[in-house]
Amino acid sequence: MSHSDTSHNTKKLLFLITKSNFGGAQKYVYTLATSLPRDRFEITVAHGGNGLLVEQLHTAGVRTIRIPTLERDVSPLLDTKTFFALISLFKTERPDVVHLNSSKIGGLGSLAARIVGIPSIVFTVHGWAFNEDRSRLQKAIITFLSALTVFFSTRIIAISKNVYDETVGFPTARKKLSLVRNGIDMPHFLSRAEARTELTLPHDVFSIGTIAELTHNKGLKYLLDAVSENTDTHLTIIGGGELLSRLTAQSKKYSITERVHFAGFIDNAATLLPAFDLFVLPSLKEGVPYVLIEAGYASLPVIATNVGGIPEVIIDTETGILVQPKDVHALTAAIKILRNDESLRRHFGEALHAHVQRFYSASKMIHDTESLYHA
Repeated sequence: MSHSDTSHNTKKLLFLITKSNFGGAQKYVYTLATSLPRDRFEITVAHGGNGLLVEQLHTAGVRTIRIPTLERDVSPLLDTKTFFALISLFKTERPDVVHLNSSKIGGLGSLAARIVGIPSIVFTVHGWAFNEDRSRLQKAIITFLSALTVFFSTRIIAISKNVYDETVGFPTARKKLSLVRNGIDMPHFLSRAEARTELTLPHDVFSIGTIAELTHNKGLKYLLDAVSENTDTHLTIIGGGELLSRLTAQSKKYSITERVHFAGFIDNAATLLPAFDLFVLPSLKEGVPYVLIEAGYASLPVIATNVGGIPEVIIDTETGILVQPKDVHALTAAIKILRNDESLRRHFGEALHAHVQRFYSASKMIHDTESLYHA
C-alpha cells in the first residue's frame, strides 16, 4: 500500500526548498516539479519566502505551500518553529517521497521526516555551505549538520562529480549517493540583433556578459577589475543583489561606467545570451551553474573559475578557459586572448554546445531522478 491516500500507481511527492527566488536550486525544483509525469506523481512544493519560483509554479499549475518561518539565515527561534511546522506539514500531507533542496531545509527536513516516518527522504546537494567563506567554528558546525542530513536521508543526489566527491566520505553516504547532473531544455534565444536592442547595447562593440546574483560568492568585483584592463570591451551584468551600489561605485572609480551596464534582474535572461561575444563567470563558490549550461546551448565561448562543478562543464582549453578565483591577472589575459581570436571563440562555443547537449539535458536528469524515487 502507498503511504498516502493516492492511488496505488501515484506517489505523493513533496519538494522542500528554503528560498523561493529563481536561482539554480529553484530552477532545479521547477524543472522536476513541472516535468515529472502527473499520472505517476501528485506534486507539491513547500518553500520559504514568496519569490519568483512560487509565481512560476502557480503558472504551471503546481500546488505550493509557504512555510512562514523558513529563512536562509540561522535563527534558533525561527528554525525551531520551522522544525515543528515541518512535522505538522508531513503529518498532514503524508507524502511518499520528501525531496529536500538546500542545506537549511536538508537538516531540518530530514530529521522531521524521519520522526514522522516518511519512507523516502531524498536530499539533493547543490553545493555544501561549508565551502563558503566562514569562520572555522561556523564551518565545523555546518559540517556536523551536513553529516546529520546525510545520515537521516535515505537517498542523496550529487549534482556534480565534485559534489559527489565531497559527499561520499560522510558516514552512511556511499550506499545512498547517486550522481545526477543538472539538466535543462535548450532555451529559446533571441537573435543577436534583437538581444542587443533589448539590452540597449551598441551593435558594433565587443560584448562580455554574465548572469549572476550580485553577491560576494559570484566574484564580480574581479571581473570589473579585468574589464578595466581590457579597454575595448563592454560588460553587461544581468542580475540584482546586495552588492549593486558597491559594484557601481567600483565602475565609477575605474571610470568605466560607459562600458559597464547593470541590467538588473531580467526574467528568462537566458534568451538574451546571443547579445554577447563572450560569457564570463568569475565565481568563488558554485555547484553546477545553470548559466554555463545555457551559455553552452547558445554556443558562447566561456571563461569561468576553477571551482565546484564548473570544471565538469568548462573543461580547460577544450570547452572554454578556466582561471583561478580572484586571479585578476589570469582573467584579464584570458579575456584578451578570446577578444583577439574569433576562430578560438567559435571553437570553444561549438565544443561547449556539444558537451552540454550530451551530458546536461533535462530529460536525462528527470529520468535518473525519477528512478531514485522508486528505488
